[in-house]
Amino acid sequence: MVRNLAFVAALFLAFLSSNAFACSFAPGYRTFELSSTRPLNSGPTPTTPSLSVHSIKRGTDDGNFASCSDAGVLTVSLNKSEAAKNLGFLFELEGGSFPDKVLPDEIIAPIELPDGSLGFYFVWLDLPTGRSDVEPIDVKVSVRAVSPTMVESSKVILDIRNP
Repeated sequence: MVRNLAFVAALFLAFLSSNAFACSFAPGYRTFELSSTRPLNSGPTPTTPSLSVHSIKRGTDDGNFASCSDAGVLTVSLNKSEAAKNLGFLFELEGGSFPDKVLPDEIIAPIELPDGSLGFYFVWLDLPTGRSDVEPIDVKVSVRAVSPTMVESSKVILDIRNP
């Protein structure tokens, strides 16, 4: 009997420590694929992207350690999404700082957002353990469109603010 209780207790503890109670911060963008048939740095220069901050959701503490309530989510929309279907995008922090790592280091491709447009979700830990308030966000991010042959557009600056 004691042996069975010890086994059940060990199994329960293993379940609690597993990823079943973990929140997944899956990225809201795709990997950008380079052209395998055309030489790099060839072809036309992509049009400078037209983007906007669609929304910023900040982290909260809902009391459930296993929820994703402490995640921040930045949604960036492409305003001319049809022209951007085959392009990659390079996001670089120009000024300010996020409360955590938000932007990827690599060139990324957009995904389809719920409204049918193309864009990106950036997810980060916005409310670390022990914090009760989120830090304000006031950053400038440069964005360049990148062709499948690595030709880059001019940059556009996104001002991202959230008190």
